[in-house]
Amino acid sequence: MYNREHVHILSPAKTANRTLGKKRLLRAGARILLFTAFLLLLKQGDALFSVKEIQISAPANFDRNTLLELSGIRAGTSIFWINSRQAAQRLLEEPAVLSAEVTRVFPSAIAINVTGRAPFAYILIEGDCWFVDSEGLIYRQASRLTGSLPVITGVERDQLVLGQPLKDPDRAGALKAFIAALAAEPDLNLSELNLADSKNMVLYTTAGLKVLLGDSGNMARKLALLREALPYLPEISGCRLLDVRSGEHLVIAEKLSN
Repeated sequence: MYNREHVHILSPAKTANRTLGKKRLLRAGARILLFTAFLLLLKQGDALFSVKEIQISAPANFDRNTLLELSGIRAGTSIFWINSRQAAQRLLEEPAVLSAEVTRVFPSAIAINVTGRAPFAYILIEGDCWFVDSEGLIYRQASRLTGSLPVITGVERDQLVLGQPLKDPDRAGALKAFIAALAAEPDLNLSELNLADSKNMVLYTTAGLKVLLGDSGNMARKLALLREALPYLPEISGCRLLDVRSGEHLVIAEKLSN
């Protein structure tokens, strides 16, 4: 009797398949380990990089809670999910905000820097007043008149839209021209500009002088004429009315005319 040994010889194809299967199994195991490690890191990262502090730098007359609400940023949010540009754009929806910047401060803080519009004049309507900036934009209602800012009168309430100039383009243009000219004459002590008619504006000084401005043309020269004449007016008895409508010369009247 002969002993027969059974020898199993795998074909090269089967050997390759077994090797490939082991490699796939190892790769799958490696992916699971990497994914698990990623989840652990993500969990730790959420704790490390979640927003814990929101730093707000803004003028004193801005309410912190209002700015925070406008920005849309919430404590506990991952710092990586904060869209700084969108948050800054939301802040600019507040008419009183001139510029806004939102930055990440790693690992867990957000910095909000806001610059506010500066008042240049008031618009006064039936006892209520609004701030106007150097561009002629109405941006906030004021509780009362304070300081030495000039007052704009002769404007109807329906002309006001917060965050925009006056609705009437002629009045808006005249107001902007006046503001630009006044910025170049900071020593003029003016109390009121009547804008009821943009073609026939009337200006009043703090000393009680009435000045006929006319339209917005050549406004810088008109205010310069007024500034040049003011030092000499005390020498002219009874002077209450000045006319600079031509923009070329100043006319002095002895009596106040209607």
